[in-house]
Amino acid sequence: MITAIILARCSSSRLSKKHFHNIGQTKLIDIIINNLKKNKLISKIYLATGTKKKNLLFKNIINKNKNCEIYFHKNEDNVTERIYFLSKKIKTKHTILISGDCCLVDNDFIQRVYNQIKYTDYDFLKTKKKLIHEGITLFKTEIWKKVFKHS
Repeated sequence: MITAIILARCSSSRLSKKHFHNIGQTKLIDIIINNLKKNKLISKIYLATGTKKKNLLFKNIINKNKNCEIYFHKNEDNVTERIYFLSKKIKTKHTILISGDCCLVDNDFIQRVYNQIKYTDYDFLKTKKKLIHEGITLFKTEIWKKVFKHS
């Protein structure tokens, strides 16, 4: 099984609150969550964001989605640290990072990379091909401690 982490925050410098803009009739963040919920490999979804004060808008989105939880972090600019502290709570062997501003969540792609990493000794899996799946990284959950330590 896999835990998904969506990285998002309200205070983007180029387009503030971009996750709440609609594509058609649906908010960008809802599109991402709904696509991840369709994946049978994903057992839990976390939205990892910055401080509660600046990112409270996400609370309503997460409250209406089963198996989703929000993680507020004190330092919204340090993404590596945010993932590290959240990864301590994760019980699954594998975690997938999803950029919160890319709604192109391809569940077939997630299935393919998971099938590759689960039978290897690799900690991260990155494809050599150029893809439209910007911002999707699959890794062994325990390795983020080492990433944080060396960053």
